[in-house]
Formats: sequence, structure tokens, C-alpha cells
Amino acid sequence: MKYTLTLEASPVGGGTVSGGGKYAKDSTASIQATAASGYTFSRWSDGNTSASRSVVIDGNKTLTAIFTATTSGGDSGEEEGGGLGA
Repeated sequence: MKYTLTLEASPVGGGTVSGGGKYAKDSTASIQATAASGYTFSRWSDGNTSASRSVVIDGNKTLTAIFTATTSGGDSGEEEGGGLGA
């Protein structure tokens, strides 16, 4: 039986994720979060703070990479509730 590992990025545009897909039960998936310009990787939704890591597939799973806008590097102007700076 194969399970689905779904990877997401928050906010959309904050970075990219790779390694999602269908995997056999008890296999190991290597996943990676890469921050976009103006963002840094903060953590995965399960609390793990390693941008590059391995995940054991024991069922369908969704993980979200959480990115944080940096204070230097401009204004994205696209994010909800944006408008940092004065």
C-alpha cells in the first residue's frame, strides 16, 4: 500500500518544498524546504526546525514549511496583513 506525503509552503510564495509524493508504508522520504528571497525557513508544521530532513511514512501525511519574512530585503506587498515598516 502507498501513502501520500503532501508538502505545502506557508505563506505561498515564501519558499518551495520538495520530496512529497507517494511512498510505500514504513519507507523514508527526504524532504527539503527552501526559502524564497526575502524569507527565511522557520519550521515545519510538526515543530521540526530542520529545513532538510527525513520522514518515515506511516500513513497519509501533510507537512507545511513555515517561512518568515525578513525585515531587510524589501516589501513583498502581497501578503495578507502585510505592510511592515513605516
